[in-house]
Amino acid sequence: MSYTYQITTDDMLIGKRIDDVIYISLESFYSYITSDKATYDDVGINIEMARFFSFINEVDKLIIDLTGDENIISNILVDNFFTSLSVFISILPEFLKVEVKGQNLDVADSYISKRKSEISDIIEFNNKIVKKIRSNSLSKQVETIIYGSCDSRDIFRIYQDTNRVTRFNIVYYATNISIATILATPFLYDKNFVKLESKFLESCVRDDLSKVIVNNIIKSMTPDSIFVIDLMDERFDIIRCSGSEFTKSWNLQKTELFKNLNIDSVLHFDSEEKYENTCKNITKLLNVLSGLISSNRIFFNETLMCTHYFNNDSAFIPFSNECYSIDAFNIFISRVIEYVKVNHSSINFISTPPYLNFGDCTHLWGLHPYHYNKTFYLSRARQIFSSLV
Repeated sequence: MSYTYQITTDDMLIGKRIDDVIYISLESFYSYITSDKATYDDVGINIEMARFFSFINEVDKLIIDLTGDENIISNILVDNFFTSLSVFISILPEFLKVEVKGQNLDVADSYISKRKSEISDIIEFNNKIVKKIRSNSLSKQVETIIYGSCDSRDIFRIYQDTNRVTRFNIVYYATNISIATILATPFLYDKNFVKLESKFLESCVRDDLSKVIVNNIIKSMTPDSIFVIDLMDERFDIIRCSGSEFTKSWNLQKTELFKNLNIDSVLHFDSEEKYENTCKNITKLLNVLSGLISSNRIFFNETLMCTHYFNNDSAFIPFSNECYSIDAFNIFISRVIEYVKVNHSSINFISTPPYLNFGDCTHLWGLHPYHYNKTFYLSRARQIFSSLV
């Protein structure tokens, strides 16, 4: 079953579901999309929009109706509304039809004429502003290299599952490996002691120990490749042992090797030394990549841990900060992101508005503060597309 969401000023309709149409208050929608921070109160607009984003596959059309109560409309038709509206529309997946309609859209028309570069997905005609559906057609699949967590891999997995089309060919993917360790001295080990049920995860542990990540990235890359990186795996501590450093990932801890290690010391994930090593190695890696591909084919996926998840019904539930060290991790990663933006401003940075930053209780890989809702990933896929098409 598919649904239509309609944003309206009609008090008689707000909060109701009639047939397959769900009605939401325009005033509440305005406050929601223009807020500069996420809110997780269990109020109507937060819950309805969380459902909208979580079940985006089931939404066929979104209508934003700027007719009705003229007092409400006049208070809303201001620049910051259209700025936020353009961002909101730009994050939605290609299949979703979006229509903004009204009796008089002169303000919107004027805004669009000045901001075409920001809202190229929108065209206006006959007193309506309608989302242009981009085909996002690429002449061939884009060879894609990912160094990071499932927060980057899931951009492509969920895009493919949602649109039933594969536009990216993942030629190399390395995960659960801290970038702070990739240039350390290789660790000599008995391969018989590194056995995991997943051969892919086993290979990631081996690559971390052997320090072959950078070489593997270089060997996998062509001038037409894209490179996607995130820092979610910096949540792991660093083990120092026998002159080497490697990631204390959950997968390493499942091996016989870990059980028999004589660990010299452990570097905490958010220590100042770890921060310095992380920034230093990011710069070295990006400098190498800049000689292989254009900077506009490098995508830095800005991903923090979310503080809440939506239970797919009527409530936001907080994650345990004590269990996941969410606050400490987010402070650490925000510092690293700021460093990268200052020192590597020519690459692409992909992010999402604050209202998309909530977890998915039905995520394929389980319920954790780094497993987000579908629209979170689809919005980032669109940002990558917009840089390539």
